[in-house]
Amino acid sequence: MTVLLSCPSCGSVNVAQVLGDNGGVTYVCTSCGHSWS
Repeated sequence: MTVLLSCPSCGSVNVAQVLGDNGGVTYVCTSCGHSWS
């Protein structure tokens, strides 16, 4: 699976998709550690 997202902080495409506590989806950059949803 290719994630068609890039980190808004560092621009990396190494982004992981994780499930948030409220059932929503959060994205985490595996390069710089920035997370967003």
